[in-house]
Amino acid sequence: SDISGRFVVHCDWIDGRVPQSDRQHKIDMFFKNNSPAVLILNPRAAGTGLNITAANHVIHYNLEWNPALEDQASARAYRRGQTKPVTIHRLFYINTVEEVINMRIEQKRALADIAVSGTDGETDNYRDILAALQISPIEGGN
Repeated sequence: SDISGRFVVHCDWIDGRVPQSDRQHKIDMFFKNNSPAVLILNPRAAGTGLNITAANHVIHYNLEWNPALEDQASARAYRRGQTKPVTIHRLFYINTVEEVINMRIEQKRALADIAVSGTDGETDNYRDILAALQISPIEGGN
């Protein structure tokens, strides 16, 4: 690829054209490299079931309307066995539709953080969950 030749680094990719049976081999080759390397992934093709703990920088070039898809792709680098700090980079141009997408993604994440209770182990969360479990159903059924 152009990246391999220009920067003299190992470079590979995984997208929908790569058969499922070949994907793990590409990741294994990325792991075995002891110098800087690049692994370009399409989140829809490589976003589930893969551990890429050899990566410590994740760069999102195209923002997704669904923040869970982006988060799932980022999580590939955070798996058990990761020994380095992981940095997530999200690229977009300001004053474009990409900035609007980014604002919507952040709003969705904030809404999810408010709506999902009890995931961080805080005492107040336990109290809220127990209170919600004790709410009685509506009686009468009019």
